[in-house]
Order: sequence, then C-alpha cells, then structure tokens
Amino acid sequence: MKKIIFLLFVVVISTHALFAQIEKVNSLIETFKKDSSLLNASWSFCLLDNQNGKVLAEKDKFLSLLPASSMKIITTSTALALLGENYRYQTSITYTGTLEKGVLHGDIIIRGSGDPSLGSDRMLGVPNYRSMIQMMVDSIQKSGIRSIEGRLIADESCFTGSNIPSTWNWSDIGNYFGAGAAGINFNENSYDIFFKPCIINNTKPILSRLEPNISSLMFTNLLIANDTVGNMDDAYIYGAPYTNERTLAGLVPLSDKEFSISGSIPDPALFLAQLLQDSLAAKNIQVKQSLSTSRILANEGIAYGSTGVSIFNYYSPPLKDIISVTNQKSINLYAEALLKTIAKEKGQVANTENGIRIIQKYWQSKGIDLSGFYMKDGSGLSRHNAVSPYHFTQILLQISKENYFKTFKNSLAVAGKSGTLKGMGIGTLAEGNIFAKSGTVERGISYTGYVNTSSGKTLSFSIMFNNYNSKNLVLRQKISKLMAAMAGI
Repeated sequence: MKKIIFLLFVVVISTHALFAQIEKVNSLIETFKKDSSLLNASWSFCLLDNQNGKVLAEKDKFLSLLPASSMKIITTSTALALLGENYRYQTSITYTGTLEKGVLHGDIIIRGSGDPSLGSDRMLGVPNYRSMIQMMVDSIQKSGIRSIEGRLIADESCFTGSNIPSTWNWSDIGNYFGAGAAGINFNENSYDIFFKPCIINNTKPILSRLEPNISSLMFTNLLIANDTVGNMDDAYIYGAPYTNERTLAGLVPLSDKEFSISGSIPDPALFLAQLLQDSLAAKNIQVKQSLSTSRILANEGIAYGSTGVSIFNYYSPPLKDIISVTNQKSINLYAEALLKTIAKEKGQVANTENGIRIIQKYWQSKGIDLSGFYMKDGSGLSRHNAVSPYHFTQILLQISKENYFKTFKNSLAVAGKSGTLKGMGIGTLAEGNIFAKSGTVERGISYTGYVNTSSGKTLSFSIMFNNYNSKNLVLRQKISKLMAAMAGI
C-alpha cells in the first residue's frame, strides 16, 4: 500500500512539474503578445505532444503565414518518403556515331539527372567542379577518343520548364541563393565575383576576377563601397536565367583585402559543356562543331541521338546525405531539385508544379488537412507560400511514425550544435534538444521541428513571425528562451 501511495505521489509531482513547465511556455507566449516590436506583426505558434497528438500550447495555430525556409521540411521529408533514403542521382557521358582510329564521327552527350550536388565542394566525398571535369576528360581519353567531329551536348531534358519557380522575386534570382534547379546542375549553379581592395568610402569597387570563370557574362557595376554595412554586404545581382547580362547594385563593405559576392550561373548545362570543351582542348582533343544543350537544340528543332555508348557514370551520395545538407545549410537549389525529382520519379513531367501536386496528394493521403496550405516552391524562397503551425506540427507528427523518421530528424540543425541553429540556445536546455529547420526572409522568421524534453517526451513545434519591427538577432534571442522552456517540459 505504501508503495502505491509513493508511486501516486511521484506521478502527482511529475504531472505538476510538467504543467508548471507548460505554463512557463504559455507565459512566454503572453510576453510575445505584449511585445511592442510585434504590434504590427502576424505570428503563430503550435506545440504538440507526439505521443498523443495533444496540443500543449498555441497561438493562432491555424493562421497561415510565410514559412520561408521551413518549407524545406515538407520537401525533404516527402523526398525521403517517396524516393527512399538511398536514392542516388546518376550523371553519365555517352557518345553517338562511330569511333574510328581515335576520331569520333558523332556527338559527346552529358546526360544529367538533376543531381544538385554535382561538382559541389560542400559534401564529403563529392569531387569539386575541377575534379569532376578532370574525371570526365579522363573517361573520354580512356575511351580512345582523340577528335570529335560532332557536337558536345549537355542533356538537361530530365527536368522541364523554367529553372526558376514563377513566384521568385527579381531581386533574388541573380544571386547564389536564387540559383534554380536544372536537369544539369554544376558547382551548385553559383560563381563568385571578386573585387579589388577598396578603402575609400562611397566609391565603386573594381571587379578583378570570377571563380569559376564565365567569360560570357557582362556586368554593369552600380555597387558602392560604404562603411555603413560593416563587414557584411547589401549587394544584389540582377539578371534573368539563360542571359549573360548582369547588373550589380547595392552596398559592399570597405576592405583592404579582396572580397567577393556570389551569383547564380545563368545556364548551368551550357556552363558545364563549355568547361568540358575547354578542358578537352587543353588535352588537344578538339570538338569540331559548336557545343549546345538539349534546351537550345529543342528550341531550334534539332534532334540528337537518344542512345549511345556509355563511357562515364557518376553516382551522387545517397539522398539522406543530400537532404542533410539541404536542411543543415538551407540550400534552396537542393530543395528545388528534390521537388522536381519527386515528379520525375513518379512518372510525371518533372517541373515545379507537378512536384507540388504530388507532395500535396501524399500528405492528404496521410490524413493531413491542407486547407489554407499554399506551396509555390520547394525551398521557401517564394513569398507566395503560406503554411500554418498546425499544418507543420501535424506533418511532423506523421513523420515521427514513419520508418524514415530518424534519418529525417538527424538531417535537421541542432540548437547550439549544428547548421543554422548553431548559435541558438547555447548553455540552456535548448542546446542539443531542439532539432529544427529555420527560415529567414525579409521581415520573416520561422522555426519548425522537434523538441526532446527533460521528461523524455518528443514534441513537434512550429513558430512563425511575419512583419515584425525588430532586428532578427533580437527576435531570435526571444525565440531561444521559448525553445529552452519547451525543452524543459
């Protein structure tokens, strides 16, 4: 009898402590409601117990807001569900025609599959763009080819339509974070513009070089070096996909050293073909006809061989590794490629719209009510996206029941430890216990993911703020306190 009474006493104490910690979360939510910097803001929050699906705390949980990069939660989890964590992309090189005494009477074709990591120096074990080009050159040499009478063609036809989602902002798409997903992606479809040191205030910095070099690009430089931006830049690159004219505008820091900003490659497939052709020429292997891409040839109504002799095959890291980089580093290109890959592998035309339709159908089939859910891209860069915290937490709850849950959770940034949450919650209960995807756009911040609590629970949470009147750093500090309180439950 005494043992039963003791156990009841422990349960009562534990329950009281649990409710006290939940009240601490609710108290912080009340503080947010009174925060003057949020007077004009729209914001919403939901905290859900994964064990029973009960909402533990919330504020306007059904209010759909701009999620920013928290949208990657939806794209990456669906990719794991539909493609499997060991899915790999394949990039190959084939030749058509006949090979006689080292002379190829046909074309060299680089066939892409949408691999966003091809030639990236970000992922362990992935050859960077220089090494990848060398591997391709070596394979062509080993095949016995010494001269090419035909063309060098980059086949990006596995994806269709525009590389860029239709709702992306003009101020985004010329910059590295606005690199769209093509059937062939290379070096994360980005390049760096380096400038000579500039120490005189309100003067124009001088371009010194590009890395990698894209000789066809032409720049109108409207940049101003100014001491008001500190060590950061407020510079933008403007330019449409497939075009070579770029306008540089905004502010860059004063610096006594070379500094750089990063842009998006306008035509990644053509860029890869040009690099390969130049590298072949350096080995005295000449391509007699003009290089091209499947897109250019289709526009001109010119056909080329669909089959050929395989001389090179490269396989990407498994999907779980690509998704880990996508969520940890918040790379928009990777998420957009995953979205189109979902459509491709499900037998649909591989474009943004079909990827979105498949994702929505998948979650509806899992019983998720998507009323008020608006998805316009895979990465969250579009300002036309709108999701509620309840959507997110319901989806996160469902993910926790799936066999890919551990892989997905491990792909998320960890507070105080890794990725975009490395600087949050250090020295608090949040450190090591918040697994989340952050999202940041102008006047928008969000955090969505899981909480490991002190009582051994796993919770799903999502919090989003739009149109607040404070610096992001200040708001993040307030969110960190909320994260610590959630981890203390």
